[in-house]
Amino acid sequence: MDIPPRTISRMDRLLPVMEHGLLPILEQAIPEVNSFPFGQIVVFLMFWSHLNEKRKMVRVSVYSYLFVGVLLLLFNVLNLAILDPSITSITTFPLLRSVRLIQIANFLERLDPVIILLIYIGIFVKMTAFYLGAVLGLANLVRISRLKLTVVVGAAIYGMNFLAPNFIYHVWIGFAQNLKYHFPIFQICIPALLAAIIFCKSWNHKKKKRAKQPS
Repeated sequence: MDIPPRTISRMDRLLPVMEHGLLPILEQAIPEVNSFPFGQIVVFLMFWSHLNEKRKMVRVSVYSYLFVGVLLLLFNVLNLAILDPSITSITTFPLLRSVRLIQIANFLERLDPVIILLIYIGIFVKMTAFYLGAVLGLANLVRISRLKLTVVVGAAIYGMNFLAPNFIYHVWIGFAQNLKYHFPIFQICIPALLAAIIFCKSWNHKKKKRAKQPS
């Protein structure tokens, strides 16, 4: 008897969509999804001031934001269709578990080392951006050379790596504490306050400029 090939991906696992309405989605999105990963774009505030062509900054940033959003959406859809929502919700790295199920012509399989390599490359690039952003921000605040701050910030990052006793505690701090209480301060409150200050200064400057003009 011929055994039909196993269908790994099942799109019916995505159903029902919005079973309990829009409110549960918003409760999960704010502030968790809003802070991680999308809120982390705030680190680029440290880099935008160093751009030579600032006119392209908004367009490139918006296109990059949309591209990453669509890419993450596709990965999440694939993970739900492959693993099932009940498994995805309790898996630390759903994409890694999904890739382990890939079998093409009994030849292309066990691609999880490739995904692990990509994860490490992504973490390296991300942490380097945060590291550089912290050095640039502190250099503007304390007026110390960037070379000295690179050593100080690097030593602080290295020391804080030993604060978490295990990976589970690290994940709990990141998702249960930082996402809900700490990240919104730096990613929403402070940028909104800075934007309001800049707007008020610009409006006041234009008002004074108009007052000086002869009638």
